[in-house]
Amino acid sequence: MSPKLSPRPAIIETARDLLDRDLWVVPTNGKGPIWRAWQSERRTREELEQTLAGNKNLGIAIVLNQSPLIDVEYDKPEGEAALQEMFGGEIPPTPTWQSARGKHRLFRRPDGIAEKCEIVLDGIEFRIGNGKGACAIVPPSKHHETGKPRYWLKGLSLNDVEPAELPANIVERLKAPPAPEPTAEDGEKVKEGKRNNTLFGNACQLKKMGLDEAGIATALLALNVRLCDPPLPVSEVRAIAKSAASGEGVGTGFVENLIREIDLWHDESDDPYATLPQGEHKENWKIDKRSRPFRRWVSKQHYDATGLTLSSGELGDICAMIEGKAVFDGASHFLFRRCGKHDETFYLDLCDPEWRCVEIDAEGWRVVSDPPVKFRRAKAMHALPIPVETPGTELKNLLFPFLNMCEEQWPLLVAWLVAALRPMGPYPILKLLGEQGSAKTTTARVVRSLIDPNAAPVRAEPRSTRDLVIAANNAWILCLDNLSVVKADLSDALCRLATGGGFATRTLYSDDDEQIFDAQRPAILTSIEEIGTRSDLLERCLIIELPSIPAEKRRAEKAFWAEFEKVKPKILGALLDGVSGAIRRLPDIERRTDTELPRLADFHCWAEAAEESFGFAPGVFAEAYAANRANATEIALTSNPFVSALLTHLQSNPDVEATASELLETLLWQGGENQRRMPGWPRAPRVVSAILKRVAPNLRQIGIVVEHGHRGSGNAKEKIWKITGPCDPATPTEDEGGSQKRTGRKLAKSFSRKGKE
Repeated sequence: MSPKLSPRPAIIETARDLLDRDLWVVPTNGKGPIWRAWQSERRTREELEQTLAGNKNLGIAIVLNQSPLIDVEYDKPEGEAALQEMFGGEIPPTPTWQSARGKHRLFRRPDGIAEKCEIVLDGIEFRIGNGKGACAIVPPSKHHETGKPRYWLKGLSLNDVEPAELPANIVERLKAPPAPEPTAEDGEKVKEGKRNNTLFGNACQLKKMGLDEAGIATALLALNVRLCDPPLPVSEVRAIAKSAASGEGVGTGFVENLIREIDLWHDESDDPYATLPQGEHKENWKIDKRSRPFRRWVSKQHYDATGLTLSSGELGDICAMIEGKAVFDGASHFLFRRCGKHDETFYLDLCDPEWRCVEIDAEGWRVVSDPPVKFRRAKAMHALPIPVETPGTELKNLLFPFLNMCEEQWPLLVAWLVAALRPMGPYPILKLLGEQGSAKTTTARVVRSLIDPNAAPVRAEPRSTRDLVIAANNAWILCLDNLSVVKADLSDALCRLATGGGFATRTLYSDDDEQIFDAQRPAILTSIEEIGTRSDLLERCLIIELPSIPAEKRRAEKAFWAEFEKVKPKILGALLDGVSGAIRRLPDIERRTDTELPRLADFHCWAEAAEESFGFAPGVFAEAYAANRANATEIALTSNPFVSALLTHLQSNPDVEATASELLETLLWQGGENQRRMPGWPRAPRVVSAILKRVAPNLRQIGIVVEHGHRGSGNAKEKIWKITGPCDPATPTEDEGGSQKRTGRKLAKSFSRKGKE
């Protein structure tokens, strides 16, 4: 057994003296009482002395709700002057001690004080203890922050003076009900979102004054007509009166009144949300145990309505009730970020403090305050400017001066911008390539800021797919800057993000729950060298190569962005005009049957539908997109050493039938031992098969057919690859695809020459 600590005469003697005065005393650890139920369960003198003797760091406190005292305190330097003014210039002698930041004074408790834990008057805190209880930690207890003991002022200890009476003017203020919400006399009506709490707070005060349910209802009906704009229904006012009269203010009654004026709902993943009136607009807030803004809002509404503060447990219980009602009783809505859709109308969230959106349809666009779609805002999302009505044909004059790019690639950038303003994909990936100093990052920031400005406009490569998903879940456009390489898992994740595909990860703090993210997002990649050379990613890319910038054409960044921000509202207006035109013309484009659609067919149709609005001649985008696809095909075929070797081999052997192992050996023998040491050269036959499957669509574009077959039978049966090279240039194939095959032969020869080099 450990030896007992020696008694502490100063603390114990003070505790005995307080007990002799019939005051309720409890031990404290510096911050507050250490006994459970200290507000309502009184322990014996022996238990108190034994607890204090066993720990030299404990202090003592007077339980105010069980003692005839009030603790009057302040923490700020100006508190003493404020208290003197409140007392008419002179504070009567009363027990007073010094704490770390201010002073505490004990006064006698007057009768009829409101059922509140504390009341603040003119910045001075009157700690009463009614309600949930409060205590006053007295000398010589140590302060929990400084470790220094509290001490009585000279001649003002409990042994020197008795607690003084509070003057009548202060007692009246302590007994008065709290000030109501703005009244008609104040020139301001109570708007939606505060009517229930305002009436409920008044009802609670009327209950404390002794009125029954009928009296409360009569008073509330009059207040409802005078204060509320518009007034609540009579049945709702009577329900508020009934809740207050029955004493349900802290629990169910408060929740019922709170949710009458908020819209509770859940998203497609059953996550709970509330749409709250905030001034003249409404906002969407998530409800869960980690949503601090919502918890703070509930806590404030409760204090405004009842004058009582909520403990952490009580607040959690109320939020849990609201969360359950949102999930089980609330409507289900799809949750959008930045861009939304309702029927055939698009919505762009401006992310401004008034929660306004741009509504876009075939007739044009307009700024609205209460869209029929639900938007979620992440902390990093920044506001767009209010767009200025501008024809889409002006876009080039406004935007092109801020971009470093070639004229022939302008249609591709416009197509990407219009696609990024569409709430549904697929979305091409904008790939910006160029040497250092070619304004890749600046171009990416300019482009993103037109649609989805963000606190972090460009980001580094994510460390994992989970990080990519989190970034995409909290923004509309994903921008990865200065990439040196795109690894296989990131390449596959970007493909799913562009054309759709689910991501799943384990829910935090759980063993078997999954968090599903299934969405599409526009993306931007920037790099000095060619990255992301896998054919499936290249098929989804719009590749824009930025030229170098001569020194005489460089501009100071501060001046550049200042000029850009001036014209940004007009640029956004021109983009929105193009989106409206695309909505109007899209049905005609989709009805056409004479167009062979490539991969990302929906994007291709959408871009063609927007051509006219931006002043492009018909077919300009299709031509630019075809050149982009040919460039992507060339990159996919020449970036892989195995494919380059295969193209060289096909020049002399246009028909190949071989297993993956045989094909690997043949190309190794043909290229020599140095071939094996080339980066990206396959080390096993299964890798050869994977490469052929991935590049088969690209090879088909240049007239090379890759098929999977079998050779032999029985136990000797084996899988082989059948690869047929392009026809001899002297004997072109005359069919509907003849022109395409001739183009394919030229590309194939060009690629094979590069492979030999």
